[in-house]
Amino acid sequence: MPESHSPRLAVFDCDGTLVDSQHSIISSMFSAFDARVHPRPEAEAVRQVVGLPLREAMVRLLPDAGPDDHD
Repeated sequence: MPESHSPRLAVFDCDGTLVDSQHSIISSMFSAFDARVHPRPEAEAVRQVVGLPLREAMVRLLPDAGPDDHD
């Protein structure tokens, strides 16, 4: 009988499939904007940048801000 091996690690990519994280992402983004004293973007604007690299997302959400606000 073959020896059975239990996996030592299992990785699941469940974001968007098993877990709807949009509310948490939008809430976190609002908190970040509040902390930097920027007006909050619309929730739909945040949804449109989900999945982009963070710097690119910030450039889109704060097009008139300087590099310090994008980093």
